[in-house]
Amino acid sequence: SMLPIPEGADVICRYAADWSEIKPGTLCIVILKGEQDFVFKKVTPDPAGGILRLESLNPVYAPYEVPLDEVLEIWTYYSYQSRELPTSGHEVQHIAVTVNEILKQIRSMQPEKDR
Repeated sequence: SMLPIPEGADVICRYAADWSEIKPGTLCIVILKGEQDFVFKKVTPDPAGGILRLESLNPVYAPYEVPLDEVLEIWTYYSYQSRELPTSGHEVQHIAVTVNEILKQIRSMQPEKDR
């Protein structure tokens, strides 16, 4: 099972230039076209099938697939840094909040892309 990331932690991600090199089940931020914007999921690419298989950290949610042409960017999870010790009280929802903040910072550093 995935360790919950403490609230307020810094999530460190690496830009994945070559999606085919992503190993099955790699934890990633996937930036999607359209309203959903981005997701933080375990990713298994299937270039031959033209899809990404996305699996939630929360086992309540079933895995699903998105077409590769819906994907703008993939950032692979590397590590996180925190001043807090993780406790069982932290839940997966905190990850989404933290990732949202990190993504805002990433976006503010990037030139606007044509969408």
